[in-house]
Amino acid sequence: MDEFSEIEAHLKWVAGVEFATSNQGSEQTGVRVLANGVESVMVVTRDSEPAAPGDVEFVAHCVGDLHGLYLMATSTESARPEFLTEIAARVEAASPAPWCACIEADGGLGGCDVILVGPDDSDDPDLYLWVDGSLAPSDYLRFVAAARQDIPRLLEAVRARHPEV
Repeated sequence: MDEFSEIEAHLKWVAGVEFATSNQGSEQTGVRVLANGVESVMVVTRDSEPAAPGDVEFVAHCVGDLHGLYLMATSTESARPEFLTEIAARVEAASPAPWCACIEADGGLGGCDVILVGPDDSDDPDLYLWVDGSLAPSDYLRFVAAARQDIPRLLEAVRARHPEV
């Protein structure tokens, strides 16, 4: 098992899915999702309130960021300094790690899929992903929660592999 096989497995959760920013009114609370040719908007909340802009930006870019970093860490893909700087800024602006997906079908926490944010003793509000008024697919939550740990790890690996950036 190579050092990035777990990340490879995480990418399979969103194979064929793209996330991107989606502005709704003056404040960005949504993420554009393109899955199987169907576009929808995913709303990111912390309990019942809109999530902070840093969390929304992190979610909106996590699929592309993780995929890009994975390629830079595991292939001859060259590292782009501006891309790494943008990713590092999104990681810094997001709520603290770890993020942990609690999936109802896996035993969950009592009712629905959710992402717990921050250390175990944290009282931070939970993070929810909503697509068209319903909870997002469980694999989206699994991916987003894992990405909060995977992206900093890959960022470090890419910088170690490409010390020139």
